[in-house]
Amino acid sequence: LDMYPVNKLDSSALHALTEVLEVLEARAVRFYVSGAKGPVRDVLVKAGLEDRVGYANFHASIHDAVEAAQSHI
Repeated sequence: LDMYPVNKLDSSALHALTEVLEVLEARAVRFYVSGAKGPVRDVLVKAGLEDRVGYANFHASIHDAVEAAQSHI
């Protein structure tokens, strides 16, 4: 998920993201986040989503996230 264009997350966005994670986890699909800015990442941390996704699955760029995903294939 490229979060670079995201400047704010509200409770509806967190709820939707949580639902997506539930579906992906049930299917054993790895989830990667790229470009999450400080304030957005702070919200993800407070909501427990960084722990759920995994710190190692957060990347500065799409390129880095794709490389990480390819290394798990």
